Amino acid sequence: MNSSSPLYRIAIDILPVGGRPCRRFQERITEYAMDGRPRFEWEAMRHRMILHGDPMIAQVCSVCPLNLMQGPEGCQGTLENFEVFLRAVARLAPESPWSDLPLIQEPFSAERTRELYRELANLETVFASSPWKVAQLFRQGTPILDEFPDGSTRPRFHAWNGESPPHLIASNEGYQLFLCPHGLIVKAHYEDPVPHAFQKLWRDAKGVFGQTGQGETIGFQMAMARYPEWDSEDPRAEGELVLTEMPAAEVFRDTLDMLAVFTGVAGEAETGFLLHPL
Repeated sequence: MNSSSPLYRIAIDILPVGGRPCRRFQERITEYAMDGRPRFEWEAMRHRMILHGDPMIAQVCSVCPLNLMQGPEGCQGTLENFEVFLRAVARLAPESPWSDLPLIQEPFSAERTRELYRELANLETVFASSPWKVAQLFRQGTPILDEFPDGSTRPRFHAWNGESPPHLIASNEGYQLFLCPHGLIVKAHYEDPVPHAFQKLWRDAKGVFGQTGQGETIGFQMAMARYPEWDSEDPRAEGELVLTEMPAAEVFRDTLDMLAVFTGVAGEAETGFLLHPL
């Protein structure tokens, strides 16, 4: 899924958890800064890891049951397109407690965390039966699939960001490409957008073309020696970009899975979790 949205940090609120192996390092003061601020041993360990590759934090975290991301400080991770997900919730499940989530710097309580975890099952059901606009990539009529380390595959697509104005999904030196619920908008740099909402774009040996909602075919001229492009993996390969729909559960699969894992484990540990933009 590709969409322009700020990254968010999601983390288990580890401070109330008593048996975690990092606790003694995070509570032990090693020195004081010139302004009197205490410097804890965990902070010094983090600096050594970043600057010198010191594996100490990784070793401490490796045995921790809260290490969800299986790495140093793996009790936290990164959420992509989280604001787009929240817009989808507001549209598709406005009564959900996820729709009015206060994005504050303080952790959610253990009780609220368990409530949000239980609600994710309802969102899965609603999202599974709710279509969401996407611009999907095809090659010779076959969906392009991204492969993941576990052997699974998913279609490659750009997702609508849930807002009415067209939003940028791809660009190069010559063109910008925008997506809105009505179609794909193509704009050469320093020029007005082509006055069509395209249902499909394709590239072949002759160039790049677009098909409007009325079935009209429009050809594009090169701008700055470039045609419109939409596939960051192989931008000049022949293929198609098609405005279509997918179940919202498939579009937001990564976000739903991350939220379920973090809220579920936090609830089991009798603690909460944090969300904040990076």
